[in-house]
Amino acid sequence: MTDAYSDELREYMFSATPGLVCIDTIEFRHPAFTDADGNPVAIRVANDPTGFSATLEDGAPMNAGETVAFERGRFDLVTPDSPDQGLPKATLQIANVTQELSPYLDLGVSTGAPVDVTLRSYLSDDFTKPAMVIDGLSVTGAKSNVLRVEVDLGLDDKINAPLHDLIYRTDVFRGLSR
Repeated sequence: MTDAYSDELREYMFSATPGLVCIDTIEFRHPAFTDADGNPVAIRVANDPTGFSATLEDGAPMNAGETVAFERGRFDLVTPDSPDQGLPKATLQIANVTQELSPYLDLGVSTGAPVDVTLRSYLSDDFTKPAMVIDGLSVTGAKSNVLRVEVDLGLDDKINAPLHDLIYRTDVFRGLSR
């Protein structure tokens, strides 16, 4: 997480050039998100009134190094905290969920697979690379009303993930029997 911020973003945070803006984006990925031809797609939204196209980082989960479109949207993000116990969590509130986003979110919530999320920030003078990337988030909960959707995001729990899926049986591991 400490390497998430680029030098350009650090400079922007401490001495912003007039007219320079940091634009936050979110990307949702799920195995059920497909286009009309059945190809996997990612849902990308920019916290920007017009939307824009930008180049993803080389290690992006989908469309690595490609220029992709971010749809306009409005969202508030409470960035991941640093709790003493447990994993960090973030909250995302998406206002006026568009007709394009709603069906995908409904589909993602109704299936068992997690919805993966990547947060990126771009500086308005350089859309060739993100100024910040936070990957490894997934939707842990969601609630909605007429005006907005609130999504809880959590980091992947790699520490408590099983090392492998072996089942230790005495017929395979004979040293276990007495």
